[in-house]
Amino acid sequence: MLIDNSLPQLLEKAIESQVDIIVADFLVSSNSKKIENLINIKQERFEFKEKTGEELFLEDLNPNQCYVWRALYRNKFIRKNQLSFVPDVYYQDVPFTHEAYLKANKCIKTTWNLNVYRRGRQGAATSSFNKKKALDFCTVIAKTWELRLLPNLTPKVLRKLNDDIYASFIATIYASLHIFKDTSTLIEILDNLKQKAPDLKFSHGIKQKTETFLFRSMPYFYIILRKLHWKCIKH
Repeated sequence: MLIDNSLPQLLEKAIESQVDIIVADFLVSSNSKKIENLINIKQERFEFKEKTGEELFLEDLNPNQCYVWRALYRNKFIRKNQLSFVPDVYYQDVPFTHEAYLKANKCIKTTWNLNVYRRGRQGAATSSFNKKKALDFCTVIAKTWELRLLPNLTPKVLRKLNDDIYASFIATIYASLHIFKDTSTLIEILDNLKQKAPDLKFSHGIKQKTETFLFRSMPYFYIILRKLHWKCIKH
């Protein structure tokens, strides 16, 4: 939900500076009464920092918070770079946000709060998980993986991109382990990911390399190990 009087300040700065993207902060609430209080908060100081798209990507992009609603995007920038969502899938914010940051030139990051995030509301993409969402996450991972082919990416950017995709991969695995009890469904999800991203691999450290080998070459054994790890985490 939009915080009262939060948008005009952002719009003014975006138009004045002609940035490609201006990224704001947000507040979080799961309580309806608390939401009303947060919507009416008074904000006084508009502090911001100009950054390149690469700096914004490296310093500010949390792979678990790729929320498009926390940012303003310049229409000309969107059209010039042909940025669009992956149709008919959940979590489409993830590849979109990564691509936008990587292609942006001039950006602004501000601590100004734009929205209240109503976490856990009925129907939210993150409030429940099912087979479609698991398979959609595979699509999202594959689309984000394709971004490594963009020209002129620095080693630092490629490393973070790898780690961001790995974070999405792990989130998919643990969400699936939480919901699906039968191994056949879990294997199907892994097979779907391998079909959509046949050259997907994680290469930073022994853990990522080992995990890549197991999920690609020994999926059944990989699922068993992850189930054991999941039980240890829960207890």
